[in-house]
Formats: sequence, C-alpha cells, structure tokens
Amino acid sequence: MAEPSDVRARRRAADAHGAWHGDPLDGRLDLDRLDDPLDPYGSEPLDLDVVGDDSPLLAERLRTWMEGRGVLVWLRTHRPVVAVVVALAALGLVAAGGWWLARPAYLADEARVEVTTSGQEPARLIVDPATGHITGITQLVLLSSAETPTVTVDALGVVGPGLSRPTARIPSSVAGAPTTGAVAADVSCDRPEETDAVVTSRAADYRVRVQRTDSATGEQRIDTVPLEGAEEWLRDVRRACVQIAADRDLEVRAVDAAQVEGSVAADIRMLVRNSADRPWRSVRVSTLGAPTVVAATPDIDIPAGSEEWVTVRLWPDDCSDPVRPLAQGVPLRAALEDGIAVTESRAPTFYLPLTNGLDTVADALRTTCTAEPPTATITKARVSGSSIQDGSGTIDIWIDLAVPSGGVVEVQQPLADRAGVVTPFEDVVPVGADGIAQVRVQWEVPGCFAMLQAGPPVLSVRVASDLRRPYRLPLTGESMRTNLARLCGTTAGSVVA
Repeated sequence: MAEPSDVRARRRAADAHGAWHGDPLDGRLDLDRLDDPLDPYGSEPLDLDVVGDDSPLLAERLRTWMEGRGVLVWLRTHRPVVAVVVALAALGLVAAGGWWLARPAYLADEARVEVTTSGQEPARLIVDPATGHITGITQLVLLSSAETPTVTVDALGVVGPGLSRPTARIPSSVAGAPTTGAVAADVSCDRPEETDAVVTSRAADYRVRVQRTDSATGEQRIDTVPLEGAEEWLRDVRRACVQIAADRDLEVRAVDAAQVEGSVAADIRMLVRNSADRPWRSVRVSTLGAPTVVAATPDIDIPAGSEEWVTVRLWPDDCSDPVRPLAQGVPLRAALEDGIAVTESRAPTFYLPLTNGLDTVADALRTTCTAEPPTATITKARVSGSSIQDGSGTIDIWIDLAVPSGGVVEVQQPLADRAGVVTPFEDVVPVGADGIAQVRVQWEVPGCFAMLQAGPPVLSVRVASDLRRPYRLPLTGESMRTNLARLCGTTAGSVVA
C-alpha cells in the first residue's frame, strides 16, 4: 500500500533535522531532540532540569539558617564543650529511663482481690438470747490477693441491702498468701423500705469492703469486691429481714383451736392484725412446717391496718408434747412485693408466735393425746459397721417397746435428723399379750463430732388402737453407751447413756 502524502512530508521534514529513525510507532526515541523546537512531534521544548520538585529539604534549610547565623562556626570552634553537653544529656536520658522503669506503681483503679466463702461452713445468723431477735450474720471466708508484692489487703466487712456496721476478723493478705477469717455485719431492716430493698435484691448486691495499702508509696484505697458464694448471704439476710418485718407488722390478737374429729389433729384459727401501712398478700403455711403444720384454708390477704383470721392444721408428732412444733411459732410465708413467687427463696419462711395461745391448742389436743405414752428399753445393741475417718458407722439396736394401750406399733421409715438416720427392719410390729412390742432398728451414726452436738437418736412411732397417736422416744441406755464409745470414745458415749 502506498504511503500517504502527509506522512511522507513529515518524514522528509524529520530527516532534514536528523531526528527521524524509522517509523514513529517503533518505540525508539532520540533524547537529544526532545527539547528541539523544530521537533515535529513536540509542541513545546522540554526542559529536563525542572523534572520533579526542586524545593530544598528541611535539613538543607536548617543548615542554611545555621550558617547564616554563625551557629556552625561556633560549634566547630567549641567542640569539647559540645561533646560534654551531649554526653551529659545522654546520661540524663538513660537515668530518666531507668527511673521510669523502676518507679513505684500506683494502686490500680480495680482491686485484684478475691473473697470466697470458706469450705462448707455456712453463714450463721446471730440471735440475741434475751429477745430471740436476729441481730447479725457472720461467715468464714478466704481472702486472696493478686496485687503487687508491696500491697497489703485488709477486709473490712460485708456491705449490701439490709446490712450495717460491717466488721471482719481476717489477717492481712499479700500476693500469694491467702488468709482465712470471719466477716460479719448487723442486720438492719427496721424500716419498710429496708425490707423492700432486701426482698428485691440479688446476690451480686452483697460485696466485701477491702482496704489496699501500698508500703512503697504509702497510698491507701478502699474498694468493694464481689463475695463469691453470696447466694447464701442473700437467702439468710432475706429470711432475717422478713422475720423482722413480721415481728414489726403482724400480731396475733386471738387464738381459737378445735380438735379434728376422728384424728389426732387440731385446727388453729389466729386473728392476725396488720399494723403496717401496706398489705401482706398471699399469707400461707410454709412447706417447712409440713407435715406437722399444714394449710387448712386458701391463701389470705391481710390489708393494711386490718385484721383477718388465718387457719392452719396441726398434726402433732409427739403426744407427749403435742404443741412442741409451735414452740417457735406458726411457719408462714407471704408476698411482700407484687408479682413475686411465694417460694422459699423470694418469700422466706417467718414464724408468727402464739405466746398466749399454746395453752388453747394444748387443751384442744388433750382429749386425743391422753393415752399413757409407750416406753422404750434397749435390750441389745451391736456395732455393724464403722468408718475410721470420722467415726461414723452403724449400730443395730433391739428395743422392747412397752405399750399400755395395746394395738399395733407403726415405725416411721426412715427417720432422719441431726443425730443420724434410724431405719426399722419392720414397719409394723404387733403388741404382744404382755404389752411389749419388739422393735429392731439400725442407726446410722453421723459422726463423732456431730453426735456431741445432736444428742441421742430418736425413734418415731405411732401407736394404733382407737387412734394413731404419735410418739418420739429417745434411744438411750448402757448398751448404747458402750457401743457408741467403741466408735467415738467415752465422751460421745455419754450422750446416749
């Protein structure tokens, strides 16, 4: 194909200046002709000296400034002085860095301290022996510190809803050396708003107040940290405050009791006055009282400033002392706040005392519990198993039960209390012609230390003749003492002598 005329003209023009070397698209470029004003492909001459940014650098500007003021000349003429100053400055920087690394650290805003309930020891309510009122709560705890080695931690007590005057008897703790001691506080629920705060509180609301002291700086800080296992504190404080509220607001004004026909039981009607300015709702019998004290009517609401009859049914567990289950009072529950479940955790049991009404109840049961009670004589006892660790074990016991009224003896299966578990070999034992029922049971000893606190085991029976009358008979005697002494020594043996 023939070359276009315009291309041939441009080629000839370029050859005249020596800048054309072949096809313009062959990728070759003559750098010597880039700034030629006669370059047919350049619109303007190209100055290669201004490619990029030719502004002076910071170092160049600083050097120019120092030279203009004679600083560089002065530094060159005073080099020894400059060297000393630079060395001293370097030493100062090193010393400052060393101090910074070794400086005493200030106490952190958040305490690195743990307080946990110690072992299986439960929280205990403190009761005033003169009045019988709950005054405080205490528990053993473990205090652990993860602070720096110069920090000492002291526990000051437990704080939370319904508590006041926190105290602690715990040795100081440092990092890696936990200590054990008791924390305590007074229970303060005298005002209704304090009771409301406890009823609606959570376990996390109960915390331990601690003091941190740094021996290196002398700094002290007081903080609160969580109490691990505070659920038991919440339960006990709530129970104490509800009992205080019941003692403050409720009063039994009258008691009426009547025997339940054909059974050893009595219906007890209590006229309860609410002197508070708020109602007590859903008052009912607590399940802690079952099966001895049970409900006889639906739940009762006692409006503010009014009186209502509350009825319960008492099933005595011992005709020898039929009103013993009511010695502390009638176990009840109530909803102190709207919408809460009437359970033991949210609405704990409180006791309504029958100070002037126990005789009335005893009179109602006197006609059914008039039979002469049986007597238990232990004819033989034998250790059938033992544990070396804690002295617990089992003892087989043979009992002659004298029943003047005759009939049949029903042995409770099994009966467990603080003194261990008593399990009969036979549930029903007939009374012989001689008025003797031969009963055999096995006693599981709870442990030597527990025995010293619990007292002798109890055999619970019902004598069925015209009525089923209940009795609780302590198991004591020389044979019991001898066998228990084999397990726990003479001191524990004397408990059942």
